[in-house]
Amino acid sequence: MEGAKSAADIASERQDLQRQLLELRGDTAALRALDLAKLDASNRGLQQEIYAIQDAQAAATAAKALSDAWTSVGDSIMDEVKRIRGLTDAANGNGFATLQGQFNAASSAARAGDQDAAKSLPALSQALLTAAAEQATSRQELARVQAQTAASLEATYGVVTALAKGTGAPVTTAQNMDTVAAAQSVIRSKLAA
Repeated sequence: MEGAKSAADIASERQDLQRQLLELRGDTAALRALDLAKLDASNRGLQQEIYAIQDAQAAATAAKALSDAWTSVGDSIMDEVKRIRGLTDAANGNGFATLQGQFNAASSAARAGDQDAAKSLPALSQALLTAAAEQATSRQELARVQAQTAASLEATYGVVTALAKGTGAPVTTAQNMDTVAAAQSVIRSKLAA
């Protein structure tokens, strides 16, 4: 009989299993009911107040996340409206030189392992090429900017691919600065001509 479990042990084991099942199902109400049943009656009201505050905080967090998501979507839509209407210019920080700087900075950061910077590159590239198209004085000039931007993106893609496979180290800031300086020099000379 030494190996046999007592009735209390079996009941406790069953309660633990039921609790695990409720947790897996996400049945918060049933879990709370179990917790309340274990408390002295004089403390149940206090625990219910704690649950109410936790629920309110969770609802506020969810509402904020939803609001932030919609705000981000709205901002993206308005940015596209501005792009379509040609409202991107140097006065609001979206001129060619500003965008070029942002693109180069994001490229450098992406090559150094910054995933968010890498994610921003396609949008920055589009904005940069749109600004270049508006300011270019010849088709050749625009083609050069497009080629330089594509080459930069391809180089970043190579680094990102190596990082994804775990076979490469991020490009150093000094290497990025040399590449960026060379590209800026070429672009400036083309735009000044």
